[in-house]
Amino acid sequence: MMKNFKIKVQIKALNLAQIFEKFRQANIAVSQIKKGEDFRAEFIIYKKNLKIVKKILANFGAEILGFQHIGVSHIFQTALSRICVPIALIIAFLGVYAANFFVFRIDIRGLETLANSEVKAYLQSENIGYLTNKKAIDAAALELNLMENFPQISMVSVMIKGLTLVVNIKEKDNYNQNMQNDIVANFNGRITSINLISGTAEVAVGDIVHAGDVLVSAISGNQIVKPEANITAEVWLESTFCHFDTTYQTLRTGKRKILNNVFFMGLPIYQSTTTSPFEDFETDTSQTKLHNTILPIQIQTITYYEVETIEIQSDFETHKQEIIEQCKKNALQQCAQGDIIKSEKSFINSTGNGCTYVSYVITAQRQI
Repeated sequence: MMKNFKIKVQIKALNLAQIFEKFRQANIAVSQIKKGEDFRAEFIIYKKNLKIVKKILANFGAEILGFQHIGVSHIFQTALSRICVPIALIIAFLGVYAANFFVFRIDIRGLETLANSEVKAYLQSENIGYLTNKKAIDAAALELNLMENFPQISMVSVMIKGLTLVVNIKEKDNYNQNMQNDIVANFNGRITSINLISGTAEVAVGDIVHAGDVLVSAISGNQIVKPEANITAEVWLESTFCHFDTTYQTLRTGKRKILNNVFFMGLPIYQSTTTSPFEDFETDTSQTKLHNTILPIQIQTITYYEVETIEIQSDFETHKQEIIEQCKKNALQQCAQGDIIKSEKSFINSTGNGCTYVSYVITAQRQI
């Protein structure tokens, strides 16, 4: 029965037509195909075919964006999480009891230049993390160790409040004032002129650079200086669009079914056994707290919407000029103040998978 469950697959690939043809040759049932922009598509298969579908997608170099259980499969996945009421209550009370002894949350406050991940990584190196015994945490010693390991910190306090380990940090003023940063490229381009004032030039006129490349280093000889230079580059501002002659759109028919589940402290104590009356559907899920009780009870509402897939035909020639103008508008929006436009050109190319690829490129001179 599980192999007959359905899964919605979302992918991104240049050769969608060849992929679906390969599915057909492999006798893989595919339904509700929906193609979108940027070579994206989604479709529905049976779970029993998931392994061979993954293999075919890998052979074509397709990027898998996600999987989603739908229909009966979605209901079955939900049903797997059901736990009887006595077990749920026992776990809930054990959780409340354990909360008196362990840390369930780490809250790091006051960071400016330091990254939250840096501080958490240090805490983990000291065996301090989620579910750490509260009695094993020496707050005074931890404060001293943080000061020693992070010179940016001027003051720090560590305390345990309920379930949370709170680390309050105050960083030193102007700690990075004397630190000098390299001049780096913020975009792709070709260097057209460079007038070095201080630092070390890492590129020359005519070099192709990419965003993130170092243009002028802060190191000059054996000294660290503030890098300065007047640099101009030829940049390419591009906007692209892929027009599909055939697209598929999933629409709601207006029919729906609403089911409710009940949770205590995140654990299910009641779940509806009613199945969706629709073969093809989408779901919306919302959580609301029960306000007329002191108990942490939540009501989960699942709404099942019946959907149908329609095919939409769109001739490229009819929309050609409109698409080019929109790509031009998008490319122009990338221009920065002071840019000098040197040339503009549009390119049209058919990929052979039902997509006509439109690209509009503006060549501009920019002061870095």
